[in-house]
Amino acid sequence: MARKKIVLTKEEKEIEALIASGKLKSIQTPKSKREIMEAAARALARHGGKRPGAGRPARSYVRANVLLTPLAKAKAERIAAKRGVSLSSVIEDAVVALRD
Repeated sequence: MARKKIVLTKEEKEIEALIASGKLKSIQTPKSKREIMEAAARALARHGGKRPGAGRPARSYVRANVLLTPLAKAKAERIAAKRGVSLSSVIEDAVVALRD
């Protein structure tokens, strides 16, 4: 299976050229490091899309599988229907209500 060719942007090509020439160390100023960190933060905040900043925002939650007894699931579903919220929301509220 052939690998997909990665197309570099103009800026990435310039960075590659600087790395190859050994001149990258001379431009490592605090400002350029900050810009790199900001770009990385922007890239992690969104995913997908071809243009910088394009795509869907990253989710603020994570996927988790929860095993429940049929009785507990039925009760959580009734509570969710009564409140008009998702099953996940009911389970999250129950977990947050627990004390350490």
